[in-house]
Amino acid sequence: MSPAVLPDLSRISLLESVFSELFILRDGNAWPLITPASIGNITTQPHLRIERQQEKAIIMLTITGQALDAKGQTLPIRATFRLVFTFQVTQLAQELTQPNANQEVQLSQPMYLTLLSLAYSTARGMILSKTADTVVRGFVLPAVNVQALPQPL
Repeated sequence: MSPAVLPDLSRISLLESVFSELFILRDGNAWPLITPASIGNITTQPHLRIERQQEKAIIMLTITGQALDAKGQTLPIRATFRLVFTFQVTQLAQELTQPNANQEVQLSQPMYLTLLSLAYSTARGMILSKTADTVVRGFVLPAVNVQALPQPL
């Protein structure tokens, strides 16, 4: 099996990374007296939009999780983070495919996985920084194999 050909990273620029939504919600009437030790039951759903004329690929990540105490027990705190990453990809047209006339144009798998990896890694730092003064301070997204994440919507 030959190794996958990775995209030329010099063709990629991260133009913008922003939170479009951030919620830390509690179930019930009072915050727990204990500070969460971690966030569990994490789900990540990527979304992808292509802007061909501007050579942009936009990835939105929706990440949700439930607060856990030091023993791994669920706490009544849920978090939702929605982040948007705008990438400029020089010669983007080279990375686009259209399986058949009835389907939308898609980004090549190697380029998509590269952009998703960049977005997810950036999200890890953004969430850690943004939650520093909250009840879920210290929350770090786990490192993941982006190939295991769901396909974009």
